[in-house]
Amino acid sequence: MPINPPVGSSAESPIPEFAGLEHMTQEHYAGFGLVVHLTSHLDALLDQIIVAMTNTANHPTFYPLLTFLSAKDKRDYIVAIAREAAWPPYAIKGMVDLMGRTKSAFSLRNDIAHCVWRPGRGFAQNRLPAQK
Repeated sequence: MPINPPVGSSAESPIPEFAGLEHMTQEHYAGFGLVVHLTSHLDALLDQIIVAMTNTANHPTFYPLLTFLSAKDKRDYIVAIAREAAWPPYAIKGMVDLMGRTKSAFSLRNDIAHCVWRPGRGFAQNRLPAQK
């Protein structure tokens, strides 16, 4: 079912269709909304990791600074801190690998947010690498 199903006897859509998105259904829209919502939660978790790694939980003036960082900047910052930390090698590798996995989620979110999803581009091309 398209996002803007026809209504009334004139079959006019309440919201004009966007060119190139005629293939979108309500299920696509809901699924994409879920991905964007979950990546925003992931972004908040990156903030929490940075706060924990920098011991700034009691410094509320630090929190607004995190809003200026993109998800990529946050991942890079976390990896840099982990590599300089006095952690065992397995913990550093684990954090670096975890940040690599979050990159896949944000790539999917960016594809959706910037309308890269097009007809003919199948689900297999738009899922996280771990799910292939």
